[in-house]
Amino acid sequence: MLHLIKKLPSILYTSFILLGQIDYNTEIQPIFSNNCGNCHLGNSSGGLNLSNYENAMTGGNSGAVIEPGNHANSYLWQKVDDGSMPPGNNPDLSAEQINLIAQWIDEGALETPTSNDVVITFQVDMTYQDVSELGVHIGGSFQGWDQSANECTLIGDNIYATTFTLTPGDNHQYKFINGNAWPMAESVQRNITVPEIDTILEPVYFDDYVDVGGDSVFVTFNLNTSTAPGFTDSTVIVIRGSFNTWSDSTVSGPWTMTNTGGDYWTFTSPTQVEPGNYEYKYVLLDEFGDHWESSENRSLLVDGLSDLNLPLDYYDATEAPFTATDSLDVWFRISTAGILGYSGDTMYIAGSMNDWISEP
Repeated sequence: MLHLIKKLPSILYTSFILLGQIDYNTEIQPIFSNNCGNCHLGNSSGGLNLSNYENAMTGGNSGAVIEPGNHANSYLWQKVDDGSMPPGNNPDLSAEQINLIAQWIDEGALETPTSNDVVITFQVDMTYQDVSELGVHIGGSFQGWDQSANECTLIGDNIYATTFTLTPGDNHQYKFINGNAWPMAESVQRNITVPEIDTILEPVYFDDYVDVGGDSVFVTFNLNTSTAPGFTDSTVIVIRGSFNTWSDSTVSGPWTMTNTGGDYWTFTSPTQVEPGNYEYKYVLLDEFGDHWESSENRSLLVDGLSDLNLPLDYYDATEAPFTATDSLDVWFRISTAGILGYSGDTMYIAGSMNDWISEP
């Protein structure tokens, strides 16, 4: 297969193999040293010495044998490709080696790969925070999620910044930390797709908190569990978010929801919540542990104008599992626990409401 690849037109060849830039000294020179020693290391047959990068690029008695950027027009590649080098009974280079030489030439025949990494500056605004004496840090997938390795520097007006060299196109997650340990980290999960150029990111408020004014208010959460088969009115569901340090049991009491009938649950915060931006999730508790929603964190803005009665949430879903109509909506569910051998086959329902015609 690799022999077929190296025979393709160079434009197709290049787009296929460009998986990473080639390092001459660690990848190309060993090929020359191990296969060309009889003629082109000490002996310099035809004036061509392949003992190091400088000599290889100088060429032989007839001139350069490598044309950077064009392997097909490079005399050296032509000779190893057609089997002329190494000569005689010496084994030909493998297809992998020939392709590697071609890729190196097409990349510019450099001794050391050029880096396309970019410099990214992260900034956080600590205006509404009491900054820890341990400093402000950042932790993320680009530095091994180390909560204390990279401290941000105060650059003015409560803005803290730090810089990393990253690879364009890579996706990373990160958090700012008001201190140097994860319990001090912001609750929001930040994401970045590394841009193609050096970039100074706009400052973000720590934990996305902004003092929007207003008063502290009570917040009522409403949940429907029709999207979670197996939930019953004896299920224990709690709320965890940045407003209660992601714990359902605080000094103000547990954040356990109350079932109001069927799939409907409600809960009002035990104390008033200060104005600001928050995130939260619903969590099912049972004898097997804590089961968090797998969806993205839910957002909450407390504007401080009045107590909040939030719209209905659906467990681990962003919308209702049915299409709302002008009529009364009834959501039918059935437990399949007693059906021996049931493996998730489509279930239908028939009744007088649909003229006994089953519908999925």
